[in-house]
Amino acid sequence: MGSAGAWNALAQELLGLTPANDREGVLQDVHWSGGMFGYFPSYCLGNMMAGAILVQSPGRSAGLDEDFARGDFSRLLGWLRGTS
Repeated sequence: MGSAGAWNALAQELLGLTPANDREGVLQDVHWSGGMFGYFPSYCLGNMMAGAILVQSPGRSAGLDEDFARGDFSRLLGWLRGTS
């Protein structure tokens, strides 16, 4: 059984569903098909660190959300670099 077949069998066993095709199954993310499951916890840790940085940033209450909506990250980057 190839990786797609094993994926589909396990998806059925554990979740009660079988992906309609490999794109929705084993190929949905290169980390799954490559067996690189360790990346997912690091993504979680990165998101947690980003949230902590955002909450502590001095501009949070002074319009960082608006800066981000405009694609302007200079104020946050200045604070992170210690130049603002």
